[in-house]
Amino acid sequence: MHKLEGIPVSGGMALGACFVLRRPVLMIPHYAADPAQERQRLQEAFGTLEEKIRVLIAREAQNQTVKGEPQILEAHLLMLEDPDFRQRIEQNIATGINAEAAVEQAGHEMASRLLALPDAYLADRATDIQEVTYRLQCHLLHQTVPGIQDLQNPAVLVTRELAPADTIGMNRNLVLGILSETGGVTSHASIIARSLGIPAVSGLPGLLDLVQPGQQVCLDGTSGQVLLDPDAETRLLFTRHVQRQQEEEKELAAYRQAPTQTRDGHSLLLAANIAHAGETVQALSSGAQGIGLMRSEFLYMESKDSFPGEEEQYRQYVQVLRDMKGHDVIIRTLDIGGDKQLRYYRFPEEENPFLGVRAIRFGFAHEEILRTQIRALLRASVCGSLRIMFPMIATREEFSRARAIVQEEKDHLQRQGIPVSPAIRLGLMIEIPAAALQAESLAGEADFFSIGTNDLIQYTLAADRLNPGVQYLYQPFHPAVLKLIQMSIAGAHARGIPCGICGEMAADPAGALLLCGMGADALSCSPALIPSIRRTLHQYDYAELQQTAQQALQQEDAGQVRQCLAELMERRQA
Repeated sequence: MHKLEGIPVSGGMALGACFVLRRPVLMIPHYAADPAQERQRLQEAFGTLEEKIRVLIAREAQNQTVKGEPQILEAHLLMLEDPDFRQRIEQNIATGINAEAAVEQAGHEMASRLLALPDAYLADRATDIQEVTYRLQCHLLHQTVPGIQDLQNPAVLVTRELAPADTIGMNRNLVLGILSETGGVTSHASIIARSLGIPAVSGLPGLLDLVQPGQQVCLDGTSGQVLLDPDAETRLLFTRHVQRQQEEEKELAAYRQAPTQTRDGHSLLLAANIAHAGETVQALSSGAQGIGLMRSEFLYMESKDSFPGEEEQYRQYVQVLRDMKGHDVIIRTLDIGGDKQLRYYRFPEEENPFLGVRAIRFGFAHEEILRTQIRALLRASVCGSLRIMFPMIATREEFSRARAIVQEEKDHLQRQGIPVSPAIRLGLMIEIPAAALQAESLAGEADFFSIGTNDLIQYTLAADRLNPGVQYLYQPFHPAVLKLIQMSIAGAHARGIPCGICGEMAADPAGALLLCGMGADALSCSPALIPSIRRTLHQYDYAELQQTAQQALQQEDAGQVRQCLAELMERRQA
């Protein structure tokens, strides 16, 4: 038994035989050839590939399992129809070389130029060029392109890196798990795996040298552990885990599209937290009633060389708003600093960066960066129900300043004739104790609150949540934290605005019950957890949750609060 440790990118366990997706390295011949004959071969290759893609587009439009598959195919079709791409190849053929070599030169030249530019959209287009180039060459060489379609029996997919085109037609019933040498949490393969609920581990260099087709493997997408050639005892253990996982999934399936309410009918909103536009599919399939938090900073953190431009952001926001089909989408403005760094920007040295120029403070210090994001959001607003949220607001003056920037940019766009939705709502995150203590005053300015419990806990207890030396102080159920949450909810309701919770406390079943009892209007968590939280809420009456919340608020320490919640859950089990 051989043990590997990788990056956990999609939770769950899988056990099965390996299906190795290994693309052949093409040996491209270079020889003098008749230009007329090579142009004919090229025309046939283009025609055949275009026809195959059109057939796939028609099929995937009817039977789509993963959002974005038709878009991937359409991008490839546009590449084939690009006259510049075709002209470059034909110019190469005119020099007397063969079609395969001409395609190789043109594709490499165009992709290299785009990859050298600091623009993520153009980098994606370079990937399309590389994919189309590879497939054209395969056709010219009479080489079959291996893919998911070759998978006939349930297996664990093993590959160097899963390309976007490789995911087309992926079947959850056949792909038990995914292992890849490269890629991380935000890679295309990872997003697809999470969308389909497929356990996945990446960051396993040298994997293809270790694995043989049909070899047995166990993987844990939550811990990142991979076991090759597991012994009988380990296989039995994993089999039991997988069976329990499948039984749990069947039970939770009934709650994906069920209403979010307590047993006696008290309703609240259950939304999803996401980091990328591609995660909306999983959010909707899990039963999310909206996006409670889109962490827009990931657009900035994944950019290679510069802050993402207005157009790049606009496309991302439009996709999310359209995908959510009228459900509220809360997008948080840039929240960097502290533990969130950028590869292309050097933050000034600060004694305590968590208390320094981060989040909205960074936006005010670099106002054009904030205004660029605001313009992109405002332009996208006509595509759905947009809510803009500002992080780390400490004072009423800060929120007023942020609101004024939005109004100025809105006026500027409308003077240019660019439409902006009149229904945009502006809100703030309650994550600093000062904001919670003056919640009613802030609610007079804001359209909604969302409590970020992660930071609220660490700022209340002066305990860095990333520092293991003070982890014992990071207590979500500390009475001081609960009182600040109660103040925030009460302050919002006093001014007639909703207050939701988007921190990890809402993802904990006990925390969700407590927050519901405290009067929260919405909870937001990872999409995968939505059915479980919804099921938990269905098992309790609102009156008993209110009573437990009142008891919890009277306790003197976190242990006593946990005991109140444990007693509540034990009564239900009994």
